[in-house]
Amino acid sequence: MTAEQPGALLPGREPHSLLVHVVVDTIVAFLLLVIVLLIVGVSIEVTAGVSVAAGVVAGPFTRRAEIRALAERMSDAPSDPG
Repeated sequence: MTAEQPGALLPGREPHSLLVHVVVDTIVAFLLLVIVLLIVGVSIEVTAGVSVAAGVVAGPFTRRAEIRALAERMSDAPSDPG
């Protein structure tokens, strides 16, 4: 795909809730940390706790990033002449 031929535009939508971002970020953090922390000898409960803390901290940032991306996508959309 070239810059002159953009793909089909996605319809506008509202950003996902903060809860969705916290849950997804928690899962991602857990998957990133579980192998390393278990090899080091950290218990699964501590690993889960650290993952939840990371998800709670990262959630607002990823939600704001999604809001900015959706706003940029809407501003890049061509206006409907008809």
